[in-house]
Amino acid sequence: MSLASSLTLPAAAVAGVFHPTLKEFYLTTPPISCTKVLAYDKNGVMTKVGNAHNQDLAVSGTGALPTHTRLDPTEKFLYVLDRLGVLHVFDILADGTVAENHTPFNLGLPTGTVPLGLAVLKK
Repeated sequence: MSLASSLTLPAAAVAGVFHPTLKEFYLTTPPISCTKVLAYDKNGVMTKVGNAHNQDLAVSGTGALPTHTRLDPTEKFLYVLDRLGVLHVFDILADGTVAENHTPFNLGLPTGTVPLGLAVLKK
C-alpha cells in the first residue's frame, strides 16, 4: 500500500461514512461542529467538496446522542449507535438521504456503559 493523497483538516475527524451513490465521503469533526464533505477519484486522490456545519442526525428517543455510524455492505441501510446503547436503522433512499423507518433496538447494556464502535457484516 502507498499513500494516494492527503488533506489537512482544521480538526480531528472521529468518524466517516461513504455516500451510497457518489464518490464522496463525510467526515465528522466534532471540535468544530462540522461534517467535511470530500470527493475521491479512481486513484484515491481526495478533494474538498464542502462543509455541513451544525448538521445533526436526528434519531428517535429521549437523550439519544448518535456516536457511531456504518453503512451495510449493500448500502441500503445506515446503522447508528447512540451513547445510550440503542441501535437505530435508517433506510438509504434513492436520492441518498436517510429515513428512520425501523424501531430502534436497545442493546441492553449495563447502566453507565458507553458503546465504543460499530461493525456491520453481510449475512
